[in-house]
Amino acid sequence: MMAIQQAFIGKRLKRDIITRDGRFLLPKNISLQHVDVKLLIKHQIFLEKEDVAHPEEAIIQDTAGQIKEIFQFAKQNYQIPLTEVERVLTPAIYELSENQDVFSILSLLQSKDDYIYKHNIGVAILSTLIGKWINLSTEQLSCLCTAALLHDIGKVGIPNHILNKPGKLTDTEFEIMKRHTHFGHELLRNTKRCEDVYSTVALQHHEREDGSGYPYHLKAQQIHPFSKIVAIADVFHAITSKRVYRDPPPFHEVINQMHAERFGKLNPHILHTFMNQIMNSLVGKSALLSDGREGIITFIHPFYPTTPIIKTGDEFVDLNTHPSVHIETVFP
Repeated sequence: MMAIQQAFIGKRLKRDIITRDGRFLLPKNISLQHVDVKLLIKHQIFLEKEDVAHPEEAIIQDTAGQIKEIFQFAKQNYQIPLTEVERVLTPAIYELSENQDVFSILSLLQSKDDYIYKHNIGVAILSTLIGKWINLSTEQLSCLCTAALLHDIGKVGIPNHILNKPGKLTDTEFEIMKRHTHFGHELLRNTKRCEDVYSTVALQHHEREDGSGYPYHLKAQQIHPFSKIVAIADVFHAITSKRVYRDPPPFHEVINQMHAERFGKLNPHILHTFMNQIMNSLVGKSALLSDGREGIITFIHPFYPTTPIIKTGDEFVDLNTHPSVHIETVFP
């Protein structure tokens, strides 16, 4: 439990903390330090993520609201307010991508109710990070960020009963859902001064390296590099997000699924870079293991990044040599 509570160090309290016998313990708005966490545990008070505020939280909420407005505008006008997106939303996403604590940012995006809008933020942040990791220029990053932010704009053309269905789509419904790639492509092409790459990413982000994707079953050399980046970000954020009909799977299942996608479906070079960077960002974070133990992620193997070393108490557990033990949850 101590390891989990340590994840709140540096976060700001959203409420006063009162002990069980009614005594004042910690004031609202303080930035939690190690000594504060120890004091809370001493009094058997355990924080939840709703108890603390993150500086990025307000940016995310504001950006999600603006994306919702843009979706509504697009539905009514069959084009988007591109100037607003490029001048306001793209810089906001770029600012969020400056935070190296990827999982902390993604945890702030968890919401079953407005997934459609926050998914676009998550994909744009992850795509921008990937772009930085593969050394794209500043101009390319700005273009990629905007393309990723608009990748799902075509969903404005999908009926709400399919878009918001709380469960698995039927084959017929899925065929309708796949049309969002065409809708997005045409909507962006209908928008004045829109970069071609924006509409290309909207069309191609579900294409796969082996030709198994849609809508045109394009293969590796036929897919735009930005579409390949957005595809990886899209899959990762979709898997790790809460949905109306399910909670995200355990962490090790997410990592194993992404790792498996490198064989034919997602670009192996970009995916390898993404996986290494994501895993390295976890060093120092608290984790819950499948055997119930809690610990701190201390080391990522350069050749086996999905099986790090975890410090539990005075013991170091190397998941590479303990294949039956997995990371169930990483705490932001």
